[in-house]
Amino acid sequence: MSEQYDPQVVRQQMAEWQPSGGFTQRKNAYECEECGSWICTIDREQGVTPFMVGCGSCGAMAKSKFYRVSELLAETHEWYRPETLEGLSDWSADHVRRGGLLLRRIGGGDAKEGWRTDSAIEEVDRHRAEMMALYKRKKAELMLEQEEREMRKIRDAVKVSKIVKREPIIPLKREDYPSRQAYRHAVSQYRKGRL
Repeated sequence: MSEQYDPQVVRQQMAEWQPSGGFTQRKNAYECEECGSWICTIDREQGVTPFMVGCGSCGAMAKSKFYRVSELLAETHEWYRPETLEGLSDWSADHVRRGGLLLRRIGGGDAKEGWRTDSAIEEVDRHRAEMMALYKRKKAELMLEQEEREMRKIRDAVKVSKIVKREPIIPLKREDYPSRQAYRHAVSQYRKGRL
């Protein structure tokens, strides 16, 4: 461990190696084939993450899902770059110097803690159900608001029509007829569509 470690230098090297941002903020999952325990991880920085990690429940190896994970899964762990190499094994220190990231539980704690034994499918289904319920509630609220706006428009239009009682415009002129009776008869015929 005689090499110096500067996390900013490693970050710069990772930015040059992965100029598009790499896998920053991407989700992945690791599942143990022995006991079925799993974690959902997020990459906090650019860097290298392993294909397998030790299962926090049984100690066997948990394999990566290669970032083929539902966005609905909540992250339980994160990959991060430590600021110092103190307390790391020689292997871990070498891994970090070469651009590797370390695993920890979100909110603090050891990476061996927080492994889930419930089905990830149940988790996704629960999230989907919550999102669907929220969507339906918002849709109902919007429809109710739209109905209320339309009813207000109708009420306002009725109020206006009651206030201003309009006579239909008739293109007939009184002076064109010899008597008032002849004019009224023409208007009557016009309204019935006979003129």
